[in-house]
Amino acid sequence: FSIADAFCRKDKRAAWALYVQAINKGVSAEEIHGIILWQVKSMILASESKGAESAGLKPFVFNKSKTYAEMHGKKALQGMSRRLLIAYHDTRRGLVDIETMLELEILSL
Repeated sequence: FSIADAFCRKDKRAAWALYVQAINKGVSAEEIHGIILWQVKSMILASESKGAESAGLKPFVFNKSKTYAEMHGKKALQGMSRRLLIAYHDTRRGLVDIETMLELEILSL
């Protein structure tokens, strides 16, 4: 989850280094994609909810996600979510490579 934290902090250098390290250790790009997408969805939930319970998140995750969401803004989060979902489906259709799409998303921070 450290890659998701770096991604959400907009720490491009750390996110990129952790991404390459994970890929080199044999972690699948799909797994990394899932972790980042989960964090983005948590940020969206936290930004739209009054508290952890109403968001359906644990208090620690809610507070962290709320802080990260404020760093990005609602429009940016929606764009990230959209791009990550499109990348997933386009990968399944054989149109793009998920590793390339994740690299582009990380480098666009």
